[in-house]
Amino acid sequence: MAIEALGRLYHDRYGMNVVCLRIGDCADEPSDPRDLAVWLSPDDAARLVEAAVSATGWHVVWGVSANTRRWWSTRGGLEIGYRPRDDAEHFADRIVDDTPPPAGEVVGGGMPDKPLGG
Repeated sequence: MAIEALGRLYHDRYGMNVVCLRIGDCADEPSDPRDLAVWLSPDDAARLVEAAVSATGWHVVWGVSANTRRWWSTRGGLEIGYRPRDDAEHFADRIVDDTPPPAGEVVGGGMPDKPLGG
């Protein structure tokens, strides 16, 4: 979030257009229950970047597809013209454990628990 604040400073002070993208899990298909909420398809990622490079102003956008189980707001994406089309639900029957993750789970999922440099 510090970099987002720096982006806001540059927007406010110098009039730069800044879009902060908070990317979910970008992969060909979701691989675990958490991904059913945070998955970003490669095609939607391309649509997201296209919308971001043509946007004006300062925005924070969650990079997520049109997932039925999505947790994150679509407001920022709508403001820059991002319209996701794909839904991780299409792959839900392939996910081994369909138990939803705890509501208090951190945004980074299990990534913060991984050792550095690994």
